[in-house]
Amino acid sequence: MICLGGEKHTIITMVDPGVDDIPHSTMGYILDALALDDERFYKAYTGEYTEEMYEAYLLTVSKERLLPPAMRR
Repeated sequence: MICLGGEKHTIITMVDPGVDDIPHSTMGYILDALALDDERFYKAYTGEYTEEMYEAYLLTVSKERLLPPAMRR
């Protein structure tokens, strides 16, 4: 993805393929890594928030914000 200042960033998340439901804590971590709040996630889920809208939003998000919490300053 391209974030604020044109910086490139890659996000990798792992989910156990042997479970039917993603645990709440794991889902929270994924949403945090993607810089998605509950409202944006719900709109994406219902189709009201498009990939293009997310890409435009990411241009306003710093690369540091997209790092795992332990790596943020």
